[in-house]
Amino acid sequence: MLILIAVLTFLLVCVTFLPFNMLKVYKLKRRFNFQSVKEGIPLNKSGLVKKISKNVGNLLLFFNLQMSQRQKQNLVEKLTEAALISRWTPMDIYSLQLVLPICISLFYIFLALVNGDPIFYYFALFLSPLSYFLPSIWLTNQVRKRKENISSELPHYINSIAIMCEAGLNLFPAIKEVSERKNGVLSDELNQVLYEVSLGTPQSEALEQMAERCQSDEMSRFVSIVNQTLERGSAGITNILRQQAAEVWERRKKRAQEMGAKASAKLFFPLMLLAFPATIIFILGPVLLEVAKFILS
Repeated sequence: MLILIAVLTFLLVCVTFLPFNMLKVYKLKRRFNFQSVKEGIPLNKSGLVKKISKNVGNLLLFFNLQMSQRQKQNLVEKLTEAALISRWTPMDIYSLQLVLPICISLFYIFLALVNGDPIFYYFALFLSPLSYFLPSIWLTNQVRKRKENISSELPHYINSIAIMCEAGLNLFPAIKEVSERKNGVLSDELNQVLYEVSLGTPQSEALEQMAERCQSDEMSRFVSIVNQTLERGSAGITNILRQQAAEVWERRKKRAQEMGAKASAKLFFPLMLLAFPATIIFILGPVLLEVAKFILS
């Protein structure tokens, strides 16, 4: 047993710290085929996930294996929608998808060898394939949470921008004022829009890029109407913002009502399973006790 633990530890250390940079062929492959900075990959990688990603990328390049272009594009889109493209890369997620099943398998195999219980082998057999999907599920969950935050924050931001415009500010100075006063997902997005405009990007294009990053129906509709208003001139922008805020609030109310209706329908069967037996016992319990007393007497 000690020999097995020593061998597994040695292999883990070798995979983690093996100096692939000493291989000239690997250097050439890394120079020409490794992920580029254009894909949003930070140059200063640090942390456990970055170390795993780096070493898995080294192994894939050493064995001349690559992630499919379709999978890479899908991960880039999800990371962009989750606003994680500056911190995470497609190779980070892909590396976790490859490493997690191996770690789960080794963990349960180790438990099976230590405890002598074969049930841990079944855990390793069934849980390791499922762990492959955990990073993708986590990323999808981050995208969903971000969209929910955008939908909940958007009415407040639109109202605040409308108030600033009523006070005499133009649209983009009002956006700057609101983004500085508030904290949230939309503050980061509005600051990104202001940064792009300061670099010379047209205002409509910067707003459209924000809508593409958010991937929200409310945001896309808001950006479309604002761009149409800006093309005709900034007159009446306050009324447009007020109308948009009212429409977004109404959609939020309808969505809340739909979610409440779905929740009540989902709770019906659990309540029946929990309350119905208790109700039957409460009603029939005394009757059964009296019948039992009558029979025994």
